[in-house]
Amino acid sequence: MLEKIIKLLKLFIFLFVYFFKNFFKKREQVILFAGAVSGSSFPIARRLYKLGYSIVLVSPTKKLPEYFLSKSHIVADYNDSNVVNDIYAQVCNMELIGVLVGSGEQYLPFASKLAQKLDLVSIDFEAAKASTDKSYVVAKLGNVNNKRVIDVQTETGKLKDCTYEGILKPVDGAGNDGVVAFENGLQAYEYWIKKGSTKHCIYEEWIKGDQFDLEGVSFNGRHSVYAITLEKYKKYNIHRTSTHWFLFEPPIKEEIRQSLKVYAKKFLDAIGVTNGAWHIEMVRTKRGEIFWIDYANRIGGSFEEVMEYSSGIPFMTNYIACMVGKPEEMTLAEKKNVLRFYIQNKEEEDFFRDISVKYNCQIFYCTFLKGDDVFDKIGFIAMYEIHADSYKELISILRDVHNLESNQSVPFITDSIFAESVL
Repeated sequence: MLEKIIKLLKLFIFLFVYFFKNFFKKREQVILFAGAVSGSSFPIARRLYKLGYSIVLVSPTKKLPEYFLSKSHIVADYNDSNVVNDIYAQVCNMELIGVLVGSGEQYLPFASKLAQKLDLVSIDFEAAKASTDKSYVVAKLGNVNNKRVIDVQTETGKLKDCTYEGILKPVDGAGNDGVVAFENGLQAYEYWIKKGSTKHCIYEEWIKGDQFDLEGVSFNGRHSVYAITLEKYKKYNIHRTSTHWFLFEPPIKEEIRQSLKVYAKKFLDAIGVTNGAWHIEMVRTKRGEIFWIDYANRIGGSFEEVMEYSSGIPFMTNYIACMVGKPEEMTLAEKKNVLRFYIQNKEEEDFFRDISVKYNCQIFYCTFLKGDDVFDKIGFIAMYEIHADSYKELISILRDVHNLESNQSVPFITDSIFAESVL
């Protein structure tokens, strides 16, 4: 009994000292921009809090999980042209060391301008604008590989005459939001008119090949590629595409890996990226040509932590370090082989139900989405995260799932991209 009391007393003393020290400890302050959608900046807020920073949250609403990790909150109307001056008036007397952003895009130009006014590390304003309006990307790329792109509002005649397959996407979109696929430009034009023709969109050539996402951090124009993901998207009806799977840090040939990195750095230089996190989605054709699909001067979205334990690099920690002017490229002790699979039909659901029995792998995480209308909105009904001791096992899973498909005219992945050790 006495031993238990002594243990409890020691625990109480430890907790008291810990909270006493942290209560009076002066924390360095940073500004974090967030959107109106719950959680877009939460991964960064959680990491900032864990690292001991005090957060001044800027967002249109308090109804965010980030709010509960913040010391103070500034309500911002991102539709107000004077929003930067309004925020500056409230923070100019604070001791701040950085301005950071989450995975949204609407606030990137405001974050850039505010950081410049505060004389802190800033993402480039032109690069921020290109993140929020993809039509700027086309204009800036110059001699970097570019695909055919038509501005739907200003080039309607050209769009109606266009004969190649493509996708219609809002210039301010992110991911698959609002993206619709068509066989030709006339179909896209008719769809755009039917929807009211008010949204500024571009029609992009559909490039066939293997799709990759590269993510990294830049500081003073020096670009570090931290993570590469092999992605597969699939049409789930005549016009809609959805995420099918992500293979993190895929075992591709080294020369292909280097060519993707070289393209990414040329792209970032052409856009004018100097500081901050970024992600670029790109397609590599069978002939080895590389074309961009999407880009933003921000963290990629919903799986930064997965990228960290699959790449062995603490992506968010390194991003924070750069934006507070203390660049440091840290690494983690171990890496994991990770596959995320988004289930689209009953056959795939049955396949994954006992996957850990059929393959040498572990189900690390899975979630099932409820509601009859879920599939129509996002194109999948469940998500599995699979870990395995070898990539060979993960690639076997992907091949076997692909063989379930009745339409084998859609290729799996170009075998020649993989290193011989996993074939």
